[in-house]
Amino acid sequence: MGYRNYKEFYSEAKEQNNIMMIVGNGFDLQVLHHYKQLPTTSYKDFFDFCQIRDISVDNLILQKMGDLQSRGDANWSDLELSIETLTKEHPQAELATICSAAIEVRDAFSHFLNRVVTSDLMTHLSGHAQRGELANKTYSQLLYDIRDAENLKKIPFAGKQTYYEIFNFYVVNFNYTPLLDNYLFLDFEQFDPEPHEHVDRNFEFDYDPHKLITTPGWEPKSSSYIATELVHPHGYMDIPRSMLFGFDDNSPSKPSQELKPLVKPYVAQLNFRYGELFNDTSLFIIFGCSIGATDQWWWKNIAKQVVLGKSSLLIYWWNPDENKKATADDVFEKFRDVSEISDPDHVNKLKEKTIVISYSDSDERTLLNL
Repeated sequence: MGYRNYKEFYSEAKEQNNIMMIVGNGFDLQVLHHYKQLPTTSYKDFFDFCQIRDISVDNLILQKMGDLQSRGDANWSDLELSIETLTKEHPQAELATICSAAIEVRDAFSHFLNRVVTSDLMTHLSGHAQRGELANKTYSQLLYDIRDAENLKKIPFAGKQTYYEIFNFYVVNFNYTPLLDNYLFLDFEQFDPEPHEHVDRNFEFDYDPHKLITTPGWEPKSSSYIATELVHPHGYMDIPRSMLFGFDDNSPSKPSQELKPLVKPYVAQLNFRYGELFNDTSLFIIFGCSIGATDQWWWKNIAKQVVLGKSSLLIYWWNPDENKKATADDVFEKFRDVSEISDPDHVNKLKEKTIVISYSDSDERTLLNL
């Protein structure tokens, strides 16, 4: 299924710019850190929760995590990596046991998240987002964090001198929680669907917030239109059975009957639900994601479109230590590697259209900031 064509709803709409924003657990961790709340939504905190509550000491997945932790493995808390490792270590006949363990973990994780993401937290975030007009800032000031003219030129619609374009934000929330939904909801304090009496424009987009490439005399804040949609391809915490735990088997063929429940692209029907979106996307944004192999389907599809020259890519990369920030090349190589782009010409094309914003908590930032 592709993007909805919103031009038919607006009398003077010109172009529709489709922007796919993929948001991972880094956003939820940011919110919890802001409100100084523990535990967080991390797999590490979930593992501790399971240990304290003695949730099935016989669970194969939790056992694998504990084993990796005792051996000092740096990725011991990556729950989905443990699931994938188990499927490779155990014979086909034991996959049903791993699937049962995943269901038990899923139900426990839903219970855990409902203890972390409380109604009080949702109320605080809702009020904060409304007062600060945080959703509107993220949408209208989308390009504010780009401070280099050459990087800004990589984005198809940046610096344009035009009006009446539609900015369609398609937000892919990898998280099971509604924290991002809460943050990005356009309440009436931030958005009036019909603010003018005689024209139908309802949004003001800044094509060049720092006036890096616009000509003198041009006001880059442009009268435009906005459309938004947010999806949870991995499920919701309040519907435990919808939550997906597994991995991407990186195979074009259908997985075996025993493995099917653990292969995320298959269970989530990613090709059917989202496959047609990539061709028509102007800008991909990745925020708060570890860019790992468990969600490789997304990274490979993004890279393919960027290499074809149809899209550009903006990657936000958080650094816990402001004195040890990952370089743009470091982050690019991580994405290139997981998306399996190896041809030198394709690597160059991907790099030409990729922008990396490597930041720490002390850096000024507009997109999805609190």
